[in-house]
Amino acid sequence: MQEYSLRSPYHPVQLVLGLSIWAVWFVIIYAGVSVACEQRPGGLQQGSLTSVNLVLMAFTMLTCGLLLFMAHHNWRRARRMWRALSPTQRFIVRLSVALDLVAALVTLAVGLPAVVLPPCL
Repeated sequence: MQEYSLRSPYHPVQLVLGLSIWAVWFVIIYAGVSVACEQRPGGLQQGSLTSVNLVLMAFTMLTCGLLLFMAHHNWRRARRMWRALSPTQRFIVRLSVALDLVAALVTLAVGLPAVVLPPCL
């Protein structure tokens, strides 16, 4: 029989994992920007190319990469055993991959303005 661990692509935890990662990213980003703007380090220049923006973009790209990797990895693992999966397991795989892709897209949509906007107004 097939594995049914937390890491399997058809485990129900996959439905909330991607959006949970996005939610944690969202909280860390906004808390980090708030703290960084409150501290106002001496070298923090105004404009869009600041150390805060660079850290924000690096963390955004890492999070987006993780979400895309999860979607790709789960889809590939499920496709290898697709015929053996039940309709419910197939639904979970499809929906979890779609939710991971949505989380990646939303991560980019929220994080990319950091390229052009100053972090502290």
